Amino acid sequence: MAHYGTVTSEVTKRFEEVLGSDKVSDNPAVAVTYRGGGQHGPLHYPFESDLPKLVCMPESVEDIVNIFRLANEYKLTVVPVRADISHLWSPQLYGVQEHPDIVVDLTYLDKILEINVDEGYAVIEGGVTFDKLQYELAKHGCWCTTGSYPPVASVVARYIHFPQNWGVYERRLILSAEVVTPTCRVIRTSAAPQVSWLPYAAAGSVDLLDLFLSSACPGIITKAAIIIYPSDEKQEVIWAGFPSFSRAWDYLVYCARRYLIDGGMIWHWKRMVDSEFYAGDMSKGFLKWYELQQIPAFEQPPPLYHYVYTWATACGPSEVVESKRAIIEKVVGKIGGVVISDDEFKETLPNMYEYWSHACASRFATYHYSLKQRVLTEDYFIVNGPKNIVIDFEREALRKAWEDFGINVGYYSGRPQGGGRVMCWIRWHIPTDRMDWEETKNNIRIHHELWKWIIEKYYPLISPPGNPFLLRVILNEAGINPPEWLCTKAKNLGTAAPKTYWEPHSVLRKEITKILDPNHICNPFGQMAHDYELAKLLVREGKVTVVKEVFE
Repeated sequence: MAHYGTVTSEVTKRFEEVLGSDKVSDNPAVAVTYRGGGQHGPLHYPFESDLPKLVCMPESVEDIVNIFRLANEYKLTVVPVRADISHLWSPQLYGVQEHPDIVVDLTYLDKILEINVDEGYAVIEGGVTFDKLQYELAKHGCWCTTGSYPPVASVVARYIHFPQNWGVYERRLILSAEVVTPTCRVIRTSAAPQVSWLPYAAAGSVDLLDLFLSSACPGIITKAAIIIYPSDEKQEVIWAGFPSFSRAWDYLVYCARRYLIDGGMIWHWKRMVDSEFYAGDMSKGFLKWYELQQIPAFEQPPPLYHYVYTWATACGPSEVVESKRAIIEKVVGKIGGVVISDDEFKETLPNMYEYWSHACASRFATYHYSLKQRVLTEDYFIVNGPKNIVIDFEREALRKAWEDFGINVGYYSGRPQGGGRVMCWIRWHIPTDRMDWEETKNNIRIHHELWKWIIEKYYPLISPPGNPFLLRVILNEAGINPPEWLCTKAKNLGTAAPKTYWEPHSVLRKEITKILDPNHICNPFGQMAHDYELAKLLVREGKVTVVKEVFE
């Protein structure tokens, strides 16, 4: 979308008159702190974006409505963020963030409006951070899911962006929300649980919030009701086996839509068995989509194994969890599955039992890490290229992380792209005591070694990069001289690579126009493939204007 408007001194004066001069700034020294692209803020793609022309800090819904009204009048793009720029409200809005006109900083919207222990929810404004919310929840004997998020991150923004909480298969983190759209309407949505196309029960989202999960930003969320948990909450894991993927899928969908489970996953027997024998190095055992496609149809497992395995978690007070488990076990039998006891699972697949038990409990583990002043230092790489090279990268990177540093990569995925290419995303994290400087420096060294190996071996395919510029800053602060390879390639990585990554989505992005409004100032490029099904639904219901031929 080309820029239609320009932020002149007259425009700035108009914003000051409507919002108040203390909430508006066109000072370049202020604007530079918001400069950035992608989801990781000013240092992630430091060579990519222009400076914002105007910074606004609203204190109310009325302020946000007025910002949108003026932005529409002067045809200016809007990027909502929170003050910790590393966690943008509108994740991965590359097009808008390259040329932002107005940055809306939600720092002042930081009120905790309600904590309802009996019903298990809290109502918070968009700028509330994890550290502020956890502190208040602790007074009521409760807590909220934190995952690997830093304490200064916006709770609502991160729940929208990563509803699964990076390996924590948590559902319904957000129950409802209030959104101000670019048309200056205030919309209040309720929960609409659903299961994504992924082979597990992904987190349910509220109606319009699904649009935030990819590149979209159909407005600014002013407040939301989120799930909170009692500190003594019980969690049960239900293991089950099914004779087909379809039955396992029906089981998880049925339970998820009735709020019986908080999360779940499906694994093919071959993936389970192979991973069992390579438990020390999961890179050898994990089967990706392109490997599963090569398994003969309906190939049956060896004796004592099920065709597909599922796990599901039920959380809540003890009496509630016991009731849920009884119902879930009946559903398993009705759909044609078999409930697997802990003893049976441990006897047939002991390594996978330990692995899955840890994965299911990770929600609690990350919470306790945060109480002990431990954080997860982390990084990731995305490689996009021919299938054989990407498969090699995936296996070698996971093996390198395990054999050299004892790190099991915490999250990775592969998916097909256009032209016979494959995209693979790996992410690793290391628990670090931020009060222990020696441990911190050692973990920075580990990150540095992994970066070096990946960049030197797979540099032409990396897209987008991790964060070489930020890594240089961290290394300098740690007293470690950045190596030459990092200094010389940082700028190239920050500019060229993302174009390769987003190319497969360009056609769809151009076709699905202005998801909520003909002059959609928050997302002029429209939706990406991740939101394709939701966009079809909204078109059928007449809630949006798009090029309908795309969906026929």
